[in-house]
Amino acid sequence: MSSGEEVSLAEVPMEFISKDLLKRASEHLITMRQQGFLCDVTLLAHRQAVDSTESELAITKGAVGIRAHRIVLACSCPYFNAMFKSKMSETVKSSIFMHCVNASILESLVDFMYTGKITITQENVQFGHVALVLQDLLSAADLLQMTEVRNACCDFLERQMSVTNCLSLKMFAEVHSCTELSGYAGAYIEKHFRQVMETEDFCHISFEYLEELLSSDRLEVDKEDQVFDALIRWINYDVAARSKYLYNLLENVRFSFVSPFCLIEDVRKGG
Repeated sequence: MSSGEEVSLAEVPMEFISKDLLKRASEHLITMRQQGFLCDVTLLAHRQAVDSTESELAITKGAVGIRAHRIVLACSCPYFNAMFKSKMSETVKSSIFMHCVNASILESLVDFMYTGKITITQENVQFGHVALVLQDLLSAADLLQMTEVRNACCDFLERQMSVTNCLSLKMFAEVHSCTELSGYAGAYIEKHFRQVMETEDFCHISFEYLEELLSSDRLEVDKEDQVFDALIRWINYDVAARSKYLYNLLENVRFSFVSPFCLIEDVRKGG
């Protein structure tokens, strides 16, 4: 091409990027699912999770059907992505039974796969204890490898942390391998130990966790008397079963800082 030759505009490639194509496609997929249009799989689940050892006829009886598109499930959920890529029978089945997830929770998670939205509310958490609804949601998200939902549940629980539920939340977090929630709960327990040691849940913690708490340099107490009182309170809750742990636990008490009055009182009370 000579220097004087002009480049035709028709020869210059132009890239066009739609600003709302993906949004429209997502909206259409939601509508198509609502209408049952091109849905190629039905997820079956009961209102309560059922035992997978029962016969297929028994477990599918009375199950709720949740219609969906395989392509959406595979794109939005690692669990289904792996399932549909495998040689499992579910790859071609028109109906798939979800044993360990209840229907309402599964419906919420499938909705999330289409919309990217899920609601976790105050009603999901009972005063002092983790409600089964939220526990089921987190467990299901964990099973389906939906990390975003699982993390959202953990973040929500952190905001609900209190003296009355921190111990149960820590145990809950450890069961579900929620490392950050477990760490947050542990730090909360250490910071508010003076109040936590007075709760009913404190009497039910394991020997191993009590030993971990009493030996922690981060334990916030006004005086060493409170450490000794906590130890004795835990032992006295079940003396027959726990007296064998006494000497191990006493090694974590700095007796030079425990007042004589505290020792006398605990002896008087049978400590």
